[in-house]
Amino acid sequence: MSKGSEKSNEFKRYRQALAAVYLTTVACGFVLLAASVAVQLFLPPVVPLEGPRLSAENRDPTLMLACNHQVQELYDELGAETSELLDAPRRGDDRNLGAAWEGFGRGWLRAWHVVNAQCGFEDLVGTMGEPYDRMARVHGDLREMRLKYQSLLVRFDEDQAEELRRMKRALERSRTELERLVEKSGGSAGDERSK
Repeated sequence: MSKGSEKSNEFKRYRQALAAVYLTTVACGFVLLAASVAVQLFLPPVVPLEGPRLSAENRDPTLMLACNHQVQELYDELGAETSELLDAPRRGDDRNLGAAWEGFGRGWLRAWHVVNAQCGFEDLVGTMGEPYDRMARVHGDLREMRLKYQSLLVRFDEDQAEELRRMKRALERSRTELERLVEKSGGSAGDERSK
C-alpha cells in the first residue's frame, strides 16, 4: 500500500467516526423532542387539588357552578392578556411580546390543568348533563384557543408591533417639535382660532 492511500484510509475512519457521532447526536435529540411532545400531550401534570373535587359520586351543583366560574375566569384572562399584549405597541411598551406571552401562558396552562382536575372534565363528560358538557367543551376549546392567540401574537410581534412602535415614536417627536413651535410663536395661531 502506498503512503497516500494509508492516509486516505485513516481520514476515512475519522470521517466515519464523526458521522456516527453526528448521527447519534441527532437521533438522541429527536428522541428527546418526541418524548417531550408525548409527555406534554399524553401525561398532564400532577396538580395539587384544594377542596372537594367534582366526581360521579359528588354531583354537587354548587361545585359545578364553581367550575363554571373557574372556566369563565380562564376565558377572561386569556382574552384580557391577548388584548393587553396587542395594545402594548400603541402604548409605547417595548417589551418582547413573545416572552411576555410565554410567561403568561405557562401560568395560565397550569391553572387550566388545575381546573381540569378539579372539575373532572376528562372523566365526566356525558355523565353530568348538558350544562356541564357545554362547560367542559368550552374548557377544552380554551386550550386550543390559547395556541391560536399565541400564533396571532407571534405574527403580530414579527409583522406589525415594531412598525406601530415606530409610528408612535414619530408622532411623539412630531408633537414635541410642534409644541415648541407653538411656544415660540406665543400660541397666537391657536388663540385666534379659539375665538
